[in-house]
Amino acid sequence: MFFVTLIFACLGFLSPAHRGGLLTTMLLLYAFMGVFAGYISARLYKLFGNTSWKRNGVGTALLVPACSFSIFFIINICILAEESSGGVPFTTLITLLIL
Repeated sequence: MFFVTLIFACLGFLSPAHRGGLLTTMLLLYAFMGVFAGYISARLYKLFGNTSWKRNGVGTALLVPACSFSIFFIINICILAEESSGGVPFTTLITLLIL
């Protein structure tokens, strides 16, 4: 995920004029990578002979990005409270939450 975001930034897709664009892209990629993480986690869980692999896959795909988003949301609220220009706009956060 880090390398994909870095490549996008180097190619100019993430403009510094768009505030919080890099952080938003990283969080969006992380949320979509949760699907692959859930699949791999379920496969490994089933490989070792455990029976509740579906619950494990769903938990990995949903809980890991949710924890990450929660931490990002709290930090961003603190940044916006300080009136910094580096924060992600609140409407963008709500859009990411809907995803």
